[in-house]
Amino acid sequence: MEFSYKARNRQGELMAGAIEAENIHEAAQYIRKKGLWVTKLIEKPQHPLAKQFSLPISLRAESLGIKEAVFFCQELHILLETGMPVHTALSAMSSSTKDSGYAKMLHQLAQDVKRGISLSSAMGHFPEVFSQMTLALVRSGEASGALEPIIRNLADFLERDYRTRERLKSIMTYPLALLLITCIMFCFMVLFVLPTFATILSSLDVPLPLLTEMLLQSSSFLSLHLPEAGGFALLLAGVSWFLWQQPSVRIHINRAYLFTPIFGTLALYTHWRILLEALAVLQRSGMTLSQALNMSTHMGNNLAFNNALQDIAQDVSEGKKLSDALKSTNLFPPILGSMIATGEASGEMERMMEYGAGYCETKTTNLSSRIEALAEPVMMLVIGGIIFVFILSIVLPMLSTMDAFV
Repeated sequence: MEFSYKARNRQGELMAGAIEAENIHEAAQYIRKKGLWVTKLIEKPQHPLAKQFSLPISLRAESLGIKEAVFFCQELHILLETGMPVHTALSAMSSSTKDSGYAKMLHQLAQDVKRGISLSSAMGHFPEVFSQMTLALVRSGEASGALEPIIRNLADFLERDYRTRERLKSIMTYPLALLLITCIMFCFMVLFVLPTFATILSSLDVPLPLLTEMLLQSSSFLSLHLPEAGGFALLLAGVSWFLWQQPSVRIHINRAYLFTPIFGTLALYTHWRILLEALAVLQRSGMTLSQALNMSTHMGNNLAFNNALQDIAQDVSEGKKLSDALKSTNLFPPILGSMIATGEASGEMERMMEYGAGYCETKTTNLSSRIEALAEPVMMLVIGGIIFVFILSIVLPMLSTMDAFV
């Protein structure tokens, strides 16, 4: 990161400049080492194109994410349970971790807390690791003096959240990988295998079947215009990527995905499980329902789902019942609405949210098992069908030729 600063020296003269550092605290330390007193320090805004084409966090060196948040909360909970103060626990965690991005984060957190910064504020300097919900929970634990139980609940929640997300990724990766391999195999057969038989099939004194003619024409076109086809594919990929970056387009795609029969249902119940569990944890920590909803509006990675949450949070903040607000969106399963309504009537909203999260977890587990059981045979059927069509397009003209000689 590049930061611009203004500072004064010992003589009181104002100086300005720029400095490269990993974060704003490291930049301030570098400036102070020069004997300057910092008066203003801000991060330089990236050029729009540089920001747009920057690598995602998962592809950067020493990337940090939700996995590190899980490790952090689990370790911190164990040390706080032994009676250690926060700054001592952070120092112990930092000294026991090898040199890595995670170790640097721990060291920075320990230094910030030792300087008198609250733990939640120090964690806020790592938004790629700690979500707004996590920061809100830690902040409430600091205010109430019950940081250790808050961290314990947070560690359990983040671990379940991480496992659910990873399981969903694994389920989605297998059929998509098989589909990609199938497409590559088909292109290879059309470009390199079919031309070998093209001359023989074209020389046959019989009319070619429509299927064979289509494959031959496709093979001939791709062989003659391979650079143009590759350029068009790259252009199409670029346009698709650009459109995906536009929120107005992405939200429609996300909404359509949530209504797909199997994978959309799995993603939808996964989002609701995470949300209901988070709301239960936030309310258990002393937050009102309106505050908890506002903290949870960006939990999912689906824009359509997040927009629905923002509408629900707005309705609740205006005095509307949660069950009524949920009925206004067609993304909420009716059975969960009945559970929430029961919780409102009985005054046990937190417990009903936990029951709802448990139901969603059962639903996602069953759907995951079905997808895992069906993915391989379905994709094998698709691959076999493509091979069958390819072989049939070659065998049919030969059979017609044999019939002509009989």
